[in-house]
Amino acid sequence: NFYPDEEKLGVSDPGAIECAIRYLQMDPFYHRSGYNKERLLRALKKIRLSDAHKSQLVHIMLNVVDSSYRREFRFYCRLAAVLESDFLVAELLNRASSQNEGVRRRAGWMLEACR
Repeated sequence: NFYPDEEKLGVSDPGAIECAIRYLQMDPFYHRSGYNKERLLRALKKIRLSDAHKSQLVHIMLNVVDSSYRREFRFYCRLAAVLESDFLVAELLNRASSQNEGVRRRAGWMLEACR
């Protein structure tokens, strides 16, 4: 089973955090995967994360901005508000002037969440 144990994630178990981040990096797409990602993102928002984990999540969020809109996007924005960093804001500002309308729109939404 590659889905993290949400109970362990809730108590900041390092293994569960790593598993959750790997799951989000893989970005699996199957029936109800969006709901699963939402639960993980909600849990990650509530726990103390190491700088390395924050960095990994910021890169995942930027990949999500670059890809496509799915139901869990709002939860990535809520996590971005908690993990806001100069790097994240700079990268989102860069994407806000993208030639791709979808990337521009998603970057704008995430920037708005950071403010």
